[in-house]
Amino acid sequence: MLRWFRRRAVKSLQAAHRPAPCFVEPLESRRLLSSDVAVDLHVDQPSTSYGELITFDAGVTSVDGSVSGLVSFIDTNSGTTIGQGDIANSAAVLALSTLHAGNYSILAHYEGDSTFNPGDSAASALTIDRAATSAVLQISGSATITLTVSSNAAIPDGGDVTLL
Repeated sequence: MLRWFRRRAVKSLQAAHRPAPCFVEPLESRRLLSSDVAVDLHVDQPSTSYGELITFDAGVTSVDGSVSGLVSFIDTNSGTTIGQGDIANSAAVLALSTLHAGNYSILAHYEGDSTFNPGDSAASALTIDRAATSAVLQISGSATITLTVSSNAAIPDGGDVTLL
């Protein structure tokens, strides 16, 4: 009886210390590390005037396959996202005509996903000048003066006029 009890106790003790079964996916079916991407930004008009259309084209590629997802276009001077574009055929495109006059430093930032790491392009300088404005002064008779101010960007909404 003692032998039976000892065998039973040893088996019980061995079962308690046996590791739980582990199920492992085959190595081919899982990615251990995400892949890097290359992000290249092209600005079609690095110097332009307010109201003109500017196109930002970010190429996003990887040696490990086709990249998809979202690219943010960011002004690094202010940290402001000026727009976003979905990647199609290895590129994300953003077209704007609403950036105000000033100097910008734009970079394209790929958000990354479960397969590809995030990535940034080098910053590209962008200068936007004020829109050209013209003024036409018409004098009718002795009491009427008409000043017409116009711009190819939009109708100016304010400002001062000094007549000398």
